[in-house]
Amino acid sequence: MGSRRYPTVKPTLTATPNNSNIFSATISGFGALSNVTLQLMNGNTTVYTFPGTMQTDANGSFSSIMIVPTSIQGAVYNLTTTIAGTTLSVSYLVPNLIGATGATGAPGESANNNLGYAAIIISALALIVAVIAAFLRKKT
Repeated sequence: MGSRRYPTVKPTLTATPNNSNIFSATISGFGALSNVTLQLMNGNTTVYTFPGTMQTDANGSFSSIMIVPTSIQGAVYNLTTTIAGTTLSVSYLVPNLIGATGATGAPGESANNNLGYAAIIISALALIVAVIAAFLRKKT
C-alpha cells in the first residue's frame, strides 16, 4: 500500500476591487491561525503596513475590508503578504484622492455682533407678546 497523496492547495492573495482605497483582501491556502501582515510595497520599500492583529482562520483563510489612508499618493503598488515564509503579491492601484489645492481667499471682516443681539432681543419680545396674547385669549 502506497502513501495517499492529497492535492496541494496553492496559496492565493486577492484584492477586490484592485483600484480603490477601500477593498476586500482575501488570502487562502495557508495553515490555520497563521499571522497575517499586509503591506503596500513600492519595489522593496514599504509604503504602508495595514494595522491590526490578523490571522487566518481554522481553514487557513483570511478576508477583511482594508482601507488605504488618503495620505498615500495615488500610484500602482504591490499588495504583499508573507506568511510562514511564503510571499504573495498582487498589483494594486491606489487612486489619488488628494485633490488640487484651491486658491486662498481674502480674510473676512470682523463681524458686528450688534445686529445679531438685536435680532435675538426682537425674537424674545415677539415670543413674550405671543404668550401674553395666548393667555388673554384663554381668559375670554
